[in-house]
Amino acid sequence: MSEPRDMSTLHGALGLPREEMLSIWNQVKANHARLDGCPGPHDFRSTPGDDRRQRCATCGGELDLCNVLYYQEGLKHGRAAAREVGNA
Repeated sequence: MSEPRDMSTLHGALGLPREEMLSIWNQVKANHARLDGCPGPHDFRSTPGDDRRQRCATCGGELDLCNVLYYQEGLKHGRAAAREVGNA
């Protein structure tokens, strides 16, 4: 992931200093790197102090609860499809 193209527009919309925006962006990139590098499947668990986010016990990457639920649903569907292929 590269730096967002128009930092000045973000700065104007959010009112955050450029350094703070870059810090947040670097945190996002690091989180994606942890998630992408996870051998999987992810093992999401509650994040202390934040009921809206969960952290993978394997890689330390975090997702919001909605994306965790979609991830788990995808695993369920993928496993069911794999069982069907195995039974064919």
